Amino acid sequence: MITPHEISLAQHCIRHAVSSGASAARVSLNKTVTDSYTILNGELDKVSHSADRSIYIYLFVDGRYGTFSTNRLEQSELEEFVVKAIEMVRMLGEDYCRRLPDPERTAKDAITGRELGLFDDRYYSLDSEERLSCAMKLSKYTSIIQREEGFRLISEECEYSESVDDNFVIDSQGFEGRHTETMFYCFAEMTIKAPDGNKYSGFWWENSPFYDKLGIDTISSKALERAVSQIGPKKRKGGHYRMVVDSTVSTRLVSPIFSALNASAIQQKMSFLEGKVGEKVFSDGMTLMDLARTPGMSGSRLYDTE
Repeated sequence: MITPHEISLAQHCIRHAVSSGASAARVSLNKTVTDSYTILNGELDKVSHSADRSIYIYLFVDGRYGTFSTNRLEQSELEEFVVKAIEMVRMLGEDYCRRLPDPERTAKDAITGRELGLFDDRYYSLDSEERLSCAMKLSKYTSIIQREEGFRLISEECEYSESVDDNFVIDSQGFEGRHTETMFYCFAEMTIKAPDGNKYSGFWWENSPFYDKLGIDTISSKALERAVSQIGPKKRKGGHYRMVVDSTVSTRLVSPIFSALNASAIQQKMSFLEGKVGEKVFSDGMTLMDLARTPGMSGSRLYDTE
């Protein structure tokens, strides 16, 4: 987790950037710890542990803008890093549209990082043996081999991982925000061989900020079901059909809209929404809601980089 000392370093970066010539500055401090266990064909295959720490510095200097990052959090090194970064920004082209957001529009309630209820205290109580046990529960390899019907199981790969992500943001206008979130993730992929010799694979995964909401016992079964369902595909005649979209690919329907709404895409005339302000572009039956502040829901945030 981000320590009080690291927070004080981020605050010092802001003060040092302003005193060194920046007209405005923002600092984003991030720490992530991830543990994962991979099971291959019922046996432990890989264990990994990673801990990442980084600090991003956004500088506004003489009508110019630049972003820099480092994972070195020694005060003297950061001070030198900031000074050199300011010198580099002065070499860039002018960008007067870049500025910090109006303070009235910034979040005032992201204080502890846990306001949205996305941190599971169970994360602290899990040890390596329990994590391995969770990974082993995912595997159904032995039981499937013993009851193969209409297919042969070639391989099974399962993974259990968990992580904690901590983010602290501060800017020279007085904004301070923190977001802390745990994430638990399970994955399984099955590869089978059908009687006709064709091979099929199916996968399934679940993730949640809360350990108790993972369906560990059913993930491999769902992956196998998706693989088996591909055996004996049938051709369909062309025509107009009512479409039902699988939840695993539903983002493909809305991601082009999000991309089209991106300011850079509109500015560079790479968006189908360019010049459409005030026009109706979607059906009355379409509803798209931004619920970024929904407590307990993965993806919720009280603030973003803007």
